[in-house]
Amino acid sequence: MEERIHKTILITPVENPPGVKVISSKGLVYASVVDVIPPHLELLTLFSTARRKSSPISRFISTLFHRAMLSLEEKAKKLGANAVLGLKVEISYLGWGRVSLLAYGMAAEVEA
Repeated sequence: MEERIHKTILITPVENPPGVKVISSKGLVYASVVDVIPPHLELLTLFSTARRKSSPISRFISTLFHRAMLSLEEKAKKLGANAVLGLKVEISYLGWGRVSLLAYGMAAEVEA
């Protein structure tokens, strides 16, 4: 049986993490995810359930965030990076139940 090692990368909002040396910058990476809020979740939002961490709409946004992080990781690895520094995330309601999540940061090669 072939053993596969999944090498993860550092993704952080900090541009210069303590204890981490930036060897080289690989360029800007971004991920954009757009999805439609299921109608029953959109209705729940009217009743302020979005403020609770365990609400269905919060789980929906968490899923979008997870998808964006996977895409960022893949793009950074293609550039030869092992980190994404200075992560920024923007969430926008586009209307008609569509939500956009944009995540971006600087891909870099770092060592601890």
